[in-house]
Amino acid sequence: MKIKKKIFLPLYFVVSFLLIAIVLGLLVHLLVDRRNKQSLSALAAGKNKEYTLIGKKISPRKKILPTPTIATITPTPSPQPIIQHRQIKFGVFVEDFGTLPSLQQQLGTQISTVSIFKQFGNQYNSTFDLANLGYIQSQGMQLQIAWEPWNPDEKGNQSIDYLKAINEGSYDDYIRTFARSAKGFNGQIKLRFAHEMNEDWYPWGKRPTEYIAAYRHIHTIFSQELVTNVQWMWSINVSENPQELASYYPGDNVVDIIGIDGFNFGTTPNYNYNGWRSFSTIFEPTYTYVAIHYNKPISISETASSEIGGNKAAWIQELFTKLQTKFLKINEVIWFNTIKETDWRINSSQASFDALIKNL
Repeated sequence: MKIKKKIFLPLYFVVSFLLIAIVLGLLVHLLVDRRNKQSLSALAAGKNKEYTLIGKKISPRKKILPTPTIATITPTPSPQPIIQHRQIKFGVFVEDFGTLPSLQQQLGTQISTVSIFKQFGNQYNSTFDLANLGYIQSQGMQLQIAWEPWNPDEKGNQSIDYLKAINEGSYDDYIRTFARSAKGFNGQIKLRFAHEMNEDWYPWGKRPTEYIAAYRHIHTIFSQELVTNVQWMWSINVSENPQELASYYPGDNVVDIIGIDGFNFGTTPNYNYNGWRSFSTIFEPTYTYVAIHYNKPISISETASSEIGGNKAAWIQELFTKLQTKFLKINEVIWFNTIKETDWRINSSQASFDALIKNL
């Protein structure tokens, strides 16, 4: 019996220990499981704390917000003005009317106006010869007449003061005859009496009071003769002080159109006026002044450029570009197509001719 008791007691203690260990293990497991569930719930709620699971720390999952997109704003460019191409009429002065047919063919466009010169005191060129203007009339071209009160052969030593003589009535018969001839021209005439009067290179220049009186006197005679096909052009030279032009203006009731003369002499020997000058530099001050102060159509009644001292082709291109974008009241250009102080001709070089053709 003693032997059995000794065997039973150790077995009892072993079994008891095992039961207690099992119970404790279950309790620990339950506690750990409960704590982990609390941690995971907190993580899901997004609390900003650290939580400890069995054996390691974890941080709460941060709520990932979408990265804000900064809109790239591309500035809208300022609207560019739409350049409406307008047809600029193109006329010429030529020494010989016989060259007009071939010139018009080369240009590939209608010559709008032919410019001529007449002088009060030139016995060979004072009258209006309709027979000599046959081709111009047949082509429907307009005629622009620079009517000069002088004798060009006498240059600076005029034997007659023509402005004074006109105002005294001494030339009324001549003016009346001229008016009747103009009336017989089958087409429109632009008459520019005593052009460039605001400069001093002609004997009628820098005499505003006498000039205006003579201009209006001639206009009166043409009205008496019922001449209706003449447009009266106030034809000025470009001026760096255009305010002075007002003193030469004959009046709205006797001016139909304003003509502006201006040339680029470049570095032509003996005619180097401030070197090479762009079209805008030459014309802008005068054009701006007359466009603001006079509600009249405007034309370039004489212009051309030298080849000497710059790029004539580029000068021509600028002329036509500016007429489309800036000098919008100018509706016609008359090119001084001859050799005089320099070679003004449109075909003085192939590049110059090509630049002109491109823009007609």
